[in-house]
Amino acid sequence: MQKLMFKGALKQGTLSENKIKNKSKLKLIGNPMDQVMQIVHKTQVDADKATNDKILGFEQELKKEKDDDGDTGPWKDMKEHKKILDMGVPEGTGAGNKSIRLRLPSSPLLVRGMDGQPVRIVFRMQITPPQVWLQSVTRTKKIPLGQVHSIKCEDIEDGNYVIMALQLGKTSKSRVYLYFVPKQYVESLKTEIIGYRP
Repeated sequence: MQKLMFKGALKQGTLSENKIKNKSKLKLIGNPMDQVMQIVHKTQVDADKATNDKILGFEQELKKEKDDDGDTGPWKDMKEHKKILDMGVPEGTGAGNKSIRLRLPSSPLLVRGMDGQPVRIVFRMQITPPQVWLQSVTRTKKIPLGQVHSIKCEDIEDGNYVIMALQLGKTSKSRVYLYFVPKQYVESLKTEIIGYRP
């Protein structure tokens, strides 16, 4: 601990309140170095313990958040997903391959949408804001890339295809699902969608 002295111990307050003027001589009295280091070490240990407690609490919050994200099990076993998975891979999608990673093809990727219709994934980077378009025969869903918070995937068909969920909000109700996305393009899609930030 340290004390500042000027004609005796200074009272709590500023230097001007203690009537100290320019060029006044002050004396600083403190503890020996080993006592100061003990206090510093104890403070660091307490801070580390508090940080570790916060990390543990954060992990528990993440686990709770993961439990509360609306998923009650694997997507492929859920009724709403199972009916679309039973339709099979859309014609023209191409073979999935879990053992390689490829860049996106020059032609739009064909997958199955939430309504079961074949959907083309088209990126429109030249418009403001940049968007990903999900084009089916009946309609086009336009999603600005900045609205996609995260992407979650689950394997299907022996891991050669995935169900991909674009998270647009905070709950599972605000997801856009894409089915039978070939596994070799998953990382490229994530990079294209999430990797883009204005």
